[in-house]
Amino acid sequence: STQSTWELEQISNSKITLETQRLALENMNINRETLEAQKAGVAAMSAATKSMGGVDAVEETMDAVEEGLVDADEIGQALGRNVAMPGLDADEDDMLAELEALEQAELDSSLGQVKFDTSADDDEEAELMRVMPSAPLPSAPTTKVKTREMTEEERELAELEASMAM
Repeated sequence: STQSTWELEQISNSKITLETQRLALENMNINRETLEAQKAGVAAMSAATKSMGGVDAVEETMDAVEEGLVDADEIGQALGRNVAMPGLDADEDDMLAELEALEQAELDSSLGQVKFDTSADDDEEAELMRVMPSAPLPSAPTTKVKTREMTEEERELAELEASMAM
């Protein structure tokens, strides 16, 4: 009976050893399959990276894309800006001065042609004096109005406003 106990214990130990080996072999197979899958993944990533020319090539491509977008924006801005047309885009101040000179010449010309009918004016003035009470009018100021120099910031703002009005 001691021998059979010993034999049972030996058989039990052998079974445990065999079971441990079987589990170790299963783990080894799982690890081998995992390693093969990882190697395949690395090979696929390496091939994809190589097909893109590598990290440096991707960086260069992205830099080129960024430069292309900047160039496209600058081209759009250049095409969208106002182009000076000689004879058509004269300085605004010069144009205003010329307009004022023309208007003044026309006014001078038309005033030179006016004929005064003093009898109608006298009748109108008499009628106004009859309906309006007489009161002294204020006198116009005789001192010159002082103007101050524009600050640098005010001058720049005025230039900017003038350029935007064109």
